[in-house]
Amino acid sequence: MRGGFNFASVAFTRKGVIDSQDPTQITWSQTADNPGSKGYRMACSNYQEKVFWLGGAGTAYNFNGQAYAGGGGVEPLDRILQFNAATDLWDEGLGTPFSVMDLRGIAKIASNQWIICGGMESNQQVSNKTYLLTYDPIIGGLLEIDWKELDCYPNPAEDVINISPQENIISYKIISQSGQLMDSGTTSELIDVHDLSSGVYLLIAEGNGQFFRSKFVKK
Repeated sequence: MRGGFNFASVAFTRKGVIDSQDPTQITWSQTADNPGSKGYRMACSNYQEKVFWLGGAGTAYNFNGQAYAGGGGVEPLDRILQFNAATDLWDEGLGTPFSVMDLRGIAKIASNQWIICGGMESNQQVSNKTYLLTYDPIIGGLLEIDWKELDCYPNPAEDVINISPQENIISYKIISQSGQLMDSGTTSELIDVHDLSSGVYLLIAEGNGQFFRSKFVKK
């Protein structure tokens, strides 16, 4: 961001290389501008030598989605922006199946899988959606996964939960509201949750090439 109160989004990135012999020494450089819109409040993570940014907006805005500099509501970007640190090249993928901004974090649940939750959609509407994204090394980009419904019971739960359809599930992950991976494993008839703190969790399960999700409450 640049400026005083009227923040401005920017199109460049600063890269820091940490000296392995002396971590207090960091060599900074500035990349060339990305090929598309500037970015503000995007989700950011990496896959190997590639860094990518999801969604966000091209204009800086306040908590209510209204532009700092005036001009009304800001719309989210439907893109995935990628920077290859090995080649110093940018790539902008437009037309993603989701348009969401105001993303304050991203949960990495596997080497090539991430979850983004919430944020703000078009017309400054707060989102209650969750997206599972998978990086395809052949395509070289992120793919959105179609979710299937999953029932878990009892809900709220104290010690264990059952999931249905059980016969289709091979593995599962339990994610906290902050995006932290709390537990994972292969499924059995019951999933032990007694060690979890009280709160709301996201249960993600996979089986036969399909992905399932459900929220549950731990008492």
